[in-house]
Amino acid sequence: MAEDSILGFLQNNEVISDSQGFAANVGIDHNELENVIKSLRGFEIIDAQEFQKDRWFLKEEGKNYVREGTPEVQLFEAVPPEGISREDLQKKLNPTVFKIGSSWAVKKKWVEIGRQGVSRKVVDEKDLIELKSRKLIEFKPLKGYSLRKVPSMFQRGRRLQQI
Repeated sequence: MAEDSILGFLQNNEVISDSQGFAANVGIDHNELENVIKSLRGFEIIDAQEFQKDRWFLKEEGKNYVREGTPEVQLFEAVPPEGISREDLQKKLNPTVFKIGSSWAVKKKWVEIGRQGVSRKVVDEKDLIELKSRKLIEFKPLKGYSLRKVPSMFQRGRRLQQI
């Protein structure tokens, strides 16, 4: 299926500029596609240039925060507009969420914790450096291929496939 997808696409198009995107569009696992690419390149049916893109990926804790919100967001949302006592806020939240959330929310100046209780302040935008330092995201290279048919060999490849 992967070979048919590649050869069929290249029969009508000059190039597949990104094998990762191509795999996603046709519903094929990129590892499977990569093996076919290497085989077709070995038979000189296609020319494949490897490239690497760097992308950010959420780690498990980061994925959890996407679903539930970061501790500081959970804490901020638990503080009503009129404020709340520290004790009542602690009762509303998981102890870990309260500990981490209060630290980050105060640091970001989202909330103020004082004798009168906890009150909301203005919210600032998050930063990739901060998320990385908190080990919520990680930077990984993403390998892919740019494919181009070799005109003189493409027809031979179709014949090889039929044999």
